[in-house]
Amino acid sequence: MSNNFFKVISAAVLSIGLVGQANAIFLSLAEGTIVNDSDYLTNGIQWEYVGSYNLTDGPWYDDQNRDETLGDLAIALNGIEAAELLFSGELEINEIFALSTLLVEVNGLAYYDGFGDLGVTANPLDDSYIADRAGAVGVYDADGDVSAYIKDKTALDEQLVVINNVFKRSTVDVPEPSTLAIFALALLGLGARRLKR
Repeated sequence: MSNNFFKVISAAVLSIGLVGQANAIFLSLAEGTIVNDSDYLTNGIQWEYVGSYNLTDGPWYDDQNRDETLGDLAIALNGIEAAELLFSGELEINEIFALSTLLVEVNGLAYYDGFGDLGVTANPLDDSYIADRAGAVGVYDADGDVSAYIKDKTALDEQLVVINNVFKRSTVDVPEPSTLAIFALALLGLGARRLKR
């Protein structure tokens, strides 16, 4: 009888663990989800999901192509600056946050569009990359400039996925797998002790 009991309890604990891992992937889009840093094993940093935005939702890069004339050329924004602009309501002043091109971990990278012949950057760049590299100061107006929030050539290519995910530094303590394993063993021990009585 006790052998069957242990098998049932073990199967239940294993199932709960597997379901928990599966849910962690499916719930990664939910606001407040905790995600590890890509260097988590080294630095132990975890992040809380704030939201996502599409690179191409930004303003047209010049007045001629914009839906309406705004007067000035678009600003060259790196990933961090774009997140500050778009998520100012969710982020505290001086709060530590980062971008990621992934949802399963925070890699500190963002998608950018480049002015002129650069097109969409072949690979994501650092989320704090210096976006304004030529032309007028702070403006997306010359070859070499990039922006993480701009409607330019990327907008014309519907097949490109250019979603930047925003995370803030987590202050929530998430139980480590070893802690959960110890807890499960304690439950098994209590169950076995109860059966012996």
